[in-house]
Amino acid sequence: INNWNHGVNLGIYRSLNPSFNLGLNSNIGVFEKPADLFKTSRSLALDLGLQYKFANGYILKQDSWFDPYILGGLGFNSIASKTYGLFNYGLGMNFWLQENIGLNIQTAYNNLPNFENYLTHTAGLR
Repeated sequence: INNWNHGVNLGIYRSLNPSFNLGLNSNIGVFEKPADLFKTSRSLALDLGLQYKFANGYILKQDSWFDPYILGGLGFNSIASKTYGLFNYGLGMNFWLQENIGLNIQTAYNNLPNFENYLTHTAGLR
């Protein structure tokens, strides 16, 4: 996929313990691709993901304002009326402004067998 125009990401995460978060993540996007199959298509992705947090008390303090993590997940992606299995992995970080309010940035590599792989970049609030 050559060019993402825009998208919206929504995730719900639950802390399992100081090291791991489990989450359900959704992404809706629109992209353009110069191909005979389609020119502009919508994408809907849904995945179940696991985050390993480095601010877990072992590597960084649990209450650190800087909270990096690695992630992996499995799910599906529907593009141009076709559905593909999805495996993703990536990096992210939270910058905690207060105890329960922070900024989040994340990049994930999405691997779709039988389709082109792509990167997803997100930024938001936690």
